[in-house]
Amino acid sequence: MAAFEELDYRRFDTWAIVYCHGLAVIELGQRDVCREWLLHHGYTIDELDVGGGPERTAENLDRVFAWEENFGYRPEVPPYAALHDGFGQYCYDLNEPTVLELLGADAAWKHDAKWLRLMLELSMSNCIDQLAIGKRFFMLVALSRESALLGQTFTSELAFGYHDWSRGPSWP
Repeated sequence: MAAFEELDYRRFDTWAIVYCHGLAVIELGQRDVCREWLLHHGYTIDELDVGGGPERTAENLDRVFAWEENFGYRPEVPPYAALHDGFGQYCYDLNEPTVLELLGADAAWKHDAKWLRLMLELSMSNCIDQLAIGKRFFMLVALSRESALLGQTFTSELAFGYHDWSRGPSWP
């Protein structure tokens, strides 16, 4: 089953998922128009505010990812270790096209750049996973032109894992 009927890069969601690998960064002034487009095209938009410090972020992660309900505990502060499981369960439960809008990214970057990088990388990785099973998911981040995040590069072993194909089945 395909996530899209056609690969049309003029569509915001196709651009965000395929071209941007699940991390759509837009100018703050475009936020309302993009959200309107997404809602019009059947997307659910979940907001996750990560700009209020570690305790507040943990509370917001619990709300969005249903941590206590799914895992029986509240996320740690800062929530490094459990972030992978929370993302995986959240995406597993998706039944309709979904966007996770990240709010407060600049503040989170100033407070803990390593944690924010992990969050963005996990989002991108889960976008690929969802696409592989015919679902549409991506993260939306609206930034001002002065944002310290603009121009940052994000790489991860999660996104680029090495597999030794020589140990698999032999090729015909």
